[in-house]
Amino acid sequence: MQGLACHNGDIARDIAALCFQKGLIIETAGAEDEVLKVFCPLTITEADLAHGLTIIERSAARIAPRGLQQAS
Repeated sequence: MQGLACHNGDIARDIAALCFQKGLIIETAGAEDEVLKVFCPLTITEADLAHGLTIIERSAARIAPRGLQQAS
């Protein structure tokens, strides 16, 4: 599991909604839903992983280009 911490829950929810519109289901977590949770299945192919990460990257860039930081 990996997480992307956003500035606030509104940003994380907007990114998750845009990902969903593009066919990727992603959840939020944290006290204010400010973290995007990335759960990859154990059987994911490299191509599917790359596709999903591209969706997240493009969605995040569209919603909050400076509002993300790497969560530990």
